[in-house]
Amino acid sequence: MDNHQEFRLSTPFYDNENYSRGFGKYGDFSIIEADALHQFGRRLQELSIEKFAPESEDEKHFLLVCKGEKPANSFLEKLWLKYQSKLNKVNVCNGLFPSSYKADEQRRG
Repeated sequence: MDNHQEFRLSTPFYDNENYSRGFGKYGDFSIIEADALHQFGRRLQELSIEKFAPESEDEKHFLLVCKGEKPANSFLEKLWLKYQSKLNKVNVCNGLFPSSYKADEQRRG
């Protein structure tokens, strides 16, 4: 699956909410990763939410990876998990002070 031939291309994928300038502009993804998300992201997203049934063995495995039943083996599987982790990350620093500083201030205040 690393050559992506088992995944059908779909319309280009954009995430204007989190990556409004494109996947390659924020430093989270390499150029290859950003291009792959752009080309295959819509298909991966629709598979992950089970909008339609998988059409190949690779897509079936991808769905199992999304459900946490199998480890990610391919480039696209690992990329999708990386993308999901970027969406779910928690900021540990806000402005000039780490989050622990704000918690200390709230306890004192």
